[in-house]
Amino acid sequence: MPNTVTTDVRRAIEDAKVIMFTVPAYGHRTFFDACAPYLKGGQIVVFNTGYYAGMRLGQELERLGRDVIVAERPSLVYLCRLTGPAQVFVDGLKRSSQIAAFRASDTGTVIDALKDAYPQFDPCL
Repeated sequence: MPNTVTTDVRRAIEDAKVIMFTVPAYGHRTFFDACAPYLKGGQIVVFNTGYYAGMRLGQELERLGRDVIVAERPSLVYLCRLTGPAQVFVDGLKRSSQIAAFRASDTGTVIDALKDAYPQFDPCL
């Protein structure tokens, strides 16, 4: 579903291989609750600014019977700041950044899925 902007969560993630949560930790639950009913096996959920989201919410996905790979990162890849309403200035891009899956054995799968867009991701095992 390239080139689509929508407020319909189901439509936004139904064909997505990777779903990136790029909100502060206090927003994880809201986005998770909106997405969880529509997540399906084989999808990868990546929490940026993880703060243990993989552990907290990954276990919940397992209880719900969702065969989803959950990964997290310590921060965003882009160095940026808000400059006005709906305006962001991107100062730079991190050259190296770690990522880990909730099951460490899935970390390579996550890196493979993201390597074209984010070649700077290194496994954190």
